[in-house]
Amino acid sequence: MLVGRVLVRGGVAPLCNARVQVGELAALSDEQGAFQLTLAPGSIEVVVTAAGYETLHAREWLIARGARVVEYRLAPSPAPRYQTTVAGEARHEGERVTIEREELRRVPGGLGDPVHTVAMLPGVALPLPLLPVLVVRGANPGTSAFLVDGMRVPQLFHLLIGDGSLAPGLVERVDFYPGGFDASFARATGGLSDIETRAARSDGLHGEVDVRLHEVSALVESALPRGALLAAAFRYGFPNPILHLFNARIDVDFWDYQVRADRGGLTLEALGSYDALSVDNDTVPRQLHLTYHRLQLRERHRAGPLEIEAAIVGGIDEMNALTGAGVRKLSLGARGGSCAVAGGASCCSWE
Repeated sequence: MLVGRVLVRGGVAPLCNARVQVGELAALSDEQGAFQLTLAPGSIEVVVTAAGYETLHAREWLIARGARVVEYRLAPSPAPRYQTTVAGEARHEGERVTIEREELRRVPGGLGDPVHTVAMLPGVALPLPLLPVLVVRGANPGTSAFLVDGMRVPQLFHLLIGDGSLAPGLVERVDFYPGGFDASFARATGGLSDIETRAARSDGLHGEVDVRLHEVSALVESALPRGALLAAAFRYGFPNPILHLFNARIDVDFWDYQVRADRGGLTLEALGSYDALSVDNDTVPRQLHLTYHRLQLRERHRAGPLEIEAAIVGGIDEMNALTGAGVRKLSLGARGGSCAVAGGASCCSWE
């Protein structure tokens, strides 16, 4: 069952007579913006329309027992040129905040970087602005998790500079769970950020280059023979000339990369990030070094009522503190899950 309300984006005003449609079933919101649809469990595509407002598309997952409680906010059409949305309402535990690609790049204060949106969500704080550490609702940072296409990564931001470590052009969606998420995510008790990237576009060769005062980045997408798609992105930072204007004893270096190849439901993906902070104190130079690499082979398949995902993930994490102590972690694991919808939902996952 899908239960929720339709509101006007940017406020708390309910939207009456909004049409919420899933396949051939539809419902109209009442004077309070409330609606209800009785649906079979599984993955659904929701389309919300109303006269004078932009159409909203959303994807939800319904379970066999219980109701999925949602809120949909429609923007006036045509949308104003300059627009600020402030969300300050309480959310129920277990719900998620989903932000799609276009909104991710237009969020005020996000600097065009979708990853920055996570740090701006309600209940999220950056206690140490110079370090890539997020605190969700006061929980220990180590109890929160960052997932990129199902792979757990140690950080989303670069050291000191604060730029995101993922290519903005490849981020498709961010799902933020402030707490109360299900056991399929495992080994996380604080907040959780689940980031989904997209495959390359299939209509030829595309590329973009972004040059700033402290970094350069590029993204290339191409369609390959036999229906394969390839996307590659990298970023290289050179902030030292700017930093040396304030302190010549500090050096910062960073870079990151993403490569993704898709064919049908098969995806081969590699990503990594590197940060180094060097401090010259006239005695022994100190360096803080953070880096990680991930390699994943994932298969997603859907046949009628059955959805299956299986993946093999390998990774390397390294950290050297300013004191000289360090740690290196090598990991290799597998992840899988399946959901069958036939007279009821039966889902399981393992990692």
